[in-house]
Amino acid sequence: MKKTIFLFICLFYLASLLNAQITGATRYPLTKKTDPSKTQTLQLNQTNTYIPKPPTQPTQVIDMNAALPDIKLVSFKINYLGSQDANGEIIYNYEINYVLKNEGNISVAADSIGVQGYLSYQTPVPTTISACGALINRVPGLILTPGYTHRGYYRCSSKIDRNNNPVYMLYVDNNNTVKELNEQNNMAQLPITF
Repeated sequence: MKKTIFLFICLFYLASLLNAQITGATRYPLTKKTDPSKTQTLQLNQTNTYIPKPPTQPTQVIDMNAALPDIKLVSFKINYLGSQDANGEIIYNYEINYVLKNEGNISVAADSIGVQGYLSYQTPVPTTISACGALINRVPGLILTPGYTHRGYYRCSSKIDRNNNPVYMLYVDNNNTVKELNEQNNMAQLPITF
């Protein structure tokens, strides 16, 4: 019987607490206060003018103790040979003279390395067009030893739009056939002015 009375008193007490919470509780109205000095305004200046940048090659960590060649494109020049009209289009004939140097610490066979040229235009639309290339040495036997400088050339015929500021880009080992100490020194470029 004591348990029943105690339970009844507890339930009565809880019921009165709940009733007080539901009916007699103080309610506070919500008010929204704004501080005009802390208001942020989004300003749009102009439409999105994103201009993509050409990709850059990742920086290469060079282990100078590795036993690898490093064929560097030291320089090149373009010699104009003449032009001809081919069905209403002017075809330019020119010769590319280049200088390479093995700055690595082991030798490499020259017949495994090529040079490749490209014509590049920035206007009216950025464009790159393949423009001749050659193996450094077509016949096996030439070895580029460390410190060795090699001079070579090849001839090319291309249609060139001289009104759009053409640039000739020359790459050595363009396809990365030979693993080198430094893959970042394999390109040079010149404006075409002939």
